[in-house]
Amino acid sequence: MSGRRLAAALVLGAVTLAGCTGPGASPGPSADSPSAPGSFYAQRLTWTPCGRLECATASVPLDHADPTGRTLTLPLARRKATAAPRRGTLFVNPGGPGVSGTWFAAAFDRRDLEAYDIVGWDPRGVAAGARVTCLDAAAADRFDEVDFSPDDAGELGALRAATASFAAACAAHTDPALLAHLSTRETARDLDILRAAVGDDRLTFYGASYGTLIGAHYADLFPDRVGRMVLDAPVDVTGAEEVSQAAGFEASFRAFAAWCGGRPDCPLGDDGDAVAATLLGWLDGLDAAPPAVGARRLTQSLAALGMARHLYAGEEGWPRLLAAVTAARAGDPRRLLAAADAMNGRNGDGTRDPLQASGAAIRCADRAARPWAEALARWEAERVAFPFGSLLGPDLGCLDWPVVAPAWTTPRGAGAPPLLLVAATGDPATPYPWAEATARALGSAVLLPVESGAHVRYGGDPCATAAVRDYLLAGRLPAAASRCST
Repeated sequence: MSGRRLAAALVLGAVTLAGCTGPGASPGPSADSPSAPGSFYAQRLTWTPCGRLECATASVPLDHADPTGRTLTLPLARRKATAAPRRGTLFVNPGGPGVSGTWFAAAFDRRDLEAYDIVGWDPRGVAAGARVTCLDAAAADRFDEVDFSPDDAGELGALRAATASFAAACAAHTDPALLAHLSTRETARDLDILRAAVGDDRLTFYGASYGTLIGAHYADLFPDRVGRMVLDAPVDVTGAEEVSQAAGFEASFRAFAAWCGGRPDCPLGDDGDAVAATLLGWLDGLDAAPPAVGARRLTQSLAALGMARHLYAGEEGWPRLLAAVTAARAGDPRRLLAAADAMNGRNGDGTRDPLQASGAAIRCADRAARPWAEALARWEAERVAFPFGSLLGPDLGCLDWPVVAPAWTTPRGAGAPPLLLVAATGDPATPYPWAEATARALGSAVLLPVESGAHVRYGGDPCATAAVRDYLLAGRLPAAASRCST
């Protein structure tokens, strides 16, 4: 997903993809764009057992425009096919950015797709040895408690200082050459090398949330190497994001409030408006007096982030959200803080996954910061329209980033075969208008709307799951005007 703040939001999905890939001769680099020399495309992977999976590493150039220079080592994990005849490799990415993908090879739902090897990988910026490092554990905890929804000039100045310090820490603790080469377009070039390394002549790919941007750039760079590609919960590949995440989370919050208010036992109010008012008032109180959780605090921003975590799951997450906020209001905020920690990549022992640091670096490598005045004006408008969604804060994270991103490149995928886009109409994290914008940009894309309030629908919605499997197994796309309402 695209983040509104430096704390990246974890995107999880369970998916599998099967397409028309297979062993054979692998195309070399394109002549019309920078790409790796033949030595990278000639490498073959050595797989060794690692728990339930097999693991390997592959080499890619740090700078695809200078492939004779430094290299990066990317880890891969494979769940081998168990059905014959083998169809090839399905590469899967769970989203992020900043999320490891090796675990996803095991977590991916591959029912009916057992003839495919399922392969996940750790992208550049996430992989050990090619990872972004910013704050130590204690400093990261302090950063998480920053007020991301400032109410006055003092709080706004403190937020700006915190984001600047975060960027300075990333610059101080991460190889500057790596920071300069973390764009999603470069990750898509890495993926083409991985495709060749497993011996497939075409890429079969499933990407969730941010992973859809990887797939879209791959289709743009290598349209003749696309086999079948599913983009689930698409980000806006145009970069415009005319409908913001604040709007998406506000709608999801209001839907939860209406659900609770319609229950006779709802402890938060008798109708949706009353529930929303109760929770917004409670969140306002946290801004002034955040409760202690051991040596930490549940701030307003962390509480909103924890609530957003539960909203990702749509209707299925509402009972968990109700339990978490009820406990927090009664004096036990641990559940809500744990949900916020998951969004920030904080583990139970205080250590950190790459999510927060790598996610920020990848986003800032893709997109230049909005000017300060523009970002604030946009957020001030959101505060009026979206009182809950705007608590996730203004988009200030890349203002002081040490690397200036190039102009945004909108992937078009001209010449690629039809791609399948799956999007929930009530998705809070990647609002449905983003999927519509992406479908327009990718001329060969077919968009399947799913009536749901959850993020990522393969493996969660029976209709969407069946459509994805039918496409991956038989190449059949949903008929025009198809819609999932189950």
